[in-house]
Amino acid sequence: MGYSVKFVACIKLIGLTLIGIGIWYRVDPKMYEPTNYIGIQSYIVAAWIMMITGLIIVIFAFIGCFGAANDSTSLLCFYFVTTSIVCALQITCIVLACAHGFGDQLEEYVSQQVILHVQQRQFNDKAREFLDFVQVKLDCCGAFSFNDYHKYGQDIPVSCGGEKTNFVHREGCGRIFRRFIDLRAGIIVGLCAIAAMFQLSAIVAAVSIYCAIKHAEYGD
Repeated sequence: MGYSVKFVACIKLIGLTLIGIGIWYRVDPKMYEPTNYIGIQSYIVAAWIMMITGLIIVIFAFIGCFGAANDSTSLLCFYFVTTSIVCALQITCIVLACAHGFGDQLEEYVSQQVILHVQQRQFNDKAREFLDFVQVKLDCCGAFSFNDYHKYGQDIPVSCGGEKTNFVHREGCGRIFRRFIDLRAGIIVGLCAIAAMFQLSAIVAAVSIYCAIKHAEYGD
């Protein structure tokens, strides 16, 4: 029974961590604000799934343990179904976090998204808002570098550096934003993979106990 309590405690801790990380991603303006302008909504969807699955894990963590302790096949069945759904959602979360790839693949995708806004900056208020936000928050300029603005016949915006100085951030937002997303996507994948492994272990344990109970019933 001691091992069961420790296992349940680990699962609950993972559930609380999922909730915490999901909330962090959802309220961090650097993470959610760009989704209003470029196609990276999958990370916010993944954050919502993390919060939902974490909440389910915390609420139902003791059901499997209670069902096993009381030889309740109905509770074990309910726990099996619920945990299977949670496991499937966590796998979905991993897929969403990997939707745009990692490293160079992700950098290329983000850079192309940013360059489209650079091209539209002079006549599109939303493009200007997005670029100013990203360039200020991430200390970057343009998609690949500050030269992107010269390439399209534009002056380098104030958001690329200090307002009262000639300093300009030289690194492009594509690379900086890629590093930013890479880290957070990696956390999603790692945490959800660990959670899924624990959930699969719980499923195997629930099925084994269920079969043992049924075998004992038929044996009697």
